[in-house]
Amino acid sequence: MSGNNIYHISSGTKRNGCRGHMFIIAFLCILTCLLHLGGAAEVNAATLTVTIGSGNGNGDPIPGEGAHTYNIGDEVPLIADPAPGTNFQWSGDGVSVYENNDQTITITGDMAITITYTLIEYTLTVNTAGAFGTGTVTKNPDQATYHYGDVVQLTAVPGTGETFASWSGDLSGSTNPDSVTINGNKSVTANFDYIEYTLTVNTAGAVFGDGTGTVTKNPDQATYHYGDVVQLTAVPGTGETFASWSGDLSGSTNPDSVTINGNKSVTATFDVT
Repeated sequence: MSGNNIYHISSGTKRNGCRGHMFIIAFLCILTCLLHLGGAAEVNAATLTVTIGSGNGNGDPIPGEGAHTYNIGDEVPLIADPAPGTNFQWSGDGVSVYENNDQTITITGDMAITITYTLIEYTLTVNTAGAFGTGTVTKNPDQATYHYGDVVQLTAVPGTGETFASWSGDLSGSTNPDSVTINGNKSVTANFDYIEYTLTVNTAGAVFGDGTGTVTKNPDQATYHYGDVVQLTAVPGTGETFASWSGDLSGSTNPDSVTINGNKSVTATFDVT
């Protein structure tokens, strides 16, 4: 009987020991799996570093500047979001180097990319039209190119015998000087007109100081432009003789000419014959 008791105790001990070993083995298997999974996740992770280059423009890229963690195989959209009037270019690992082109990259490992923003150089072209074509336009500031948001003052400067009329193109109205704000390439034309000058002719002298003589103009127009040459001929009335010119013409040459460089007034004086 005692032998049987010993046998059962030994048998039970063996069974308990076996169960303990199985528990340890299961625990080790679970631990190994967890470690394997953690290691796999760690191996699959990668860092994407984004840097903003040293251009003179601004933007707010997505992903933002700095380090970002992704999994290998992830597809990451690159969005530049440039400020108005700004060009951009991506460069670095996995990107296509195209200017002004958002794109998507695939994470293949630790990667580094750079986005560079540069201000767009816009032109401001000024032209003149009308009259003698000698008018000019000044720009302040006077530069070959401008950036988005720049404000440029334009002043129309008429040539001799001209007057400023209006702006056309990317500026309108007749305010002078006026300003244009740059938000793209601009073209502005200053339109000029001729100044209309008058030539007034009078007569004096002869009969009772009244004068019945006349003066003819050739060409005979209501107004003239700078540089026009007008021939004046004094025509004495009955019993009169031409004596002289006065005002903006002098001497006694008849006919004679006056050159227009402003409003003119000429008097023909007659004597009694």
